[in-house]
Amino acid sequence: MTPKELCKTKECDVHNHDLLDEYREKRSTWIDWLHMDDPHAIWSQIYNLAWDDVFFRTINHGRLLNSRLGQNKLNSSLIRLLETGHIASQTSGIRRLVEVNKRYKPDQSILSIRRLIDELEENVDLITRENYVCYDGSPYNPTPSEDSWLIENGENNFISRIVPNEGPGAWLSSYHRHEAFDMLSIKEPSERSRTDKINTKIFSKLKEHLGRCGYMKTFNDKFIAHASHPENRKEIPPSQLSITLDKLTSCIEAIFQVTSFIDACILWNSSVSNPVPSPQYDHLENLDWQLLLENSKDNLATFWNKEVEKRGKWKEKLEEKFKL
Repeated sequence: MTPKELCKTKECDVHNHDLLDEYREKRSTWIDWLHMDDPHAIWSQIYNLAWDDVFFRTINHGRLLNSRLGQNKLNSSLIRLLETGHIASQTSGIRRLVEVNKRYKPDQSILSIRRLIDELEENVDLITRENYVCYDGSPYNPTPSEDSWLIENGENNFISRIVPNEGPGAWLSSYHRHEAFDMLSIKEPSERSRTDKINTKIFSKLKEHLGRCGYMKTFNDKFIAHASHPENRKEIPPSQLSITLDKLTSCIEAIFQVTSFIDACILWNSSVSNPVPSPQYDHLENLDWQLLLENSKDNLATFWNKEVEKRGKWKEKLEEKFKL
């Protein structure tokens, strides 16, 4: 919900309306980074990683089943292409999501969960308890609104009545947000204050949780994005010189958990969803399809030879091409 769709700032139950204006604007931007209709939106990146992770494992499981039946007939070069492509895609995707934004290069601004954490921490003064609870017009003190609602609807009809989830009558939302902010600020209910802020240990904890993905950036930099010299790889621990499916899944899990916590608990924006989107089509369709018909192999051999011959000509007349 953007600031324009919310109630007017001056109607919100806060003491510092200017600060609320800033918070609402920032909150809208942060939510946009997560959910915008763009392939680089943070959630779009995560959903793609999680989908590809499960799909590749499903294909791999199919290969295992075929192997047990003595039917493991996939071409070895095709398998290599699938595996290296998956590793390159997944490590690059994980690296993008944990990348730190280069503030000194605004023209290289990125969308990553690490950038979002840094932004939240830098703007922690905006995320006060009263802004967190009352940004959409919900009351800071839920008791009066709750009492009025109970008088109007009757205590015995609580389950059958709908409680407003925003505006002055949203007393239940106010209760829940206060409880969530108690956790974020590390405060007891008796210690609550309108100016409470998120304890910075929360951001340290989020960065720590993403820390398990740190070596993935190193692996991608050294082996995929760049062809690093052996001298530049000497200090890399042996455990970080290879990638497994479990390592990839562990990183995606950490990124998903951190992003979900920020979206649902810090921004109070949306509930936690499944990391793998529900298929809107038969996502396993044609997996039982034979790659080639038996009489196609000779044709493919001819095609292969022609393509190799074309590339063989790359070496011809090199002196002419580069003669000054």
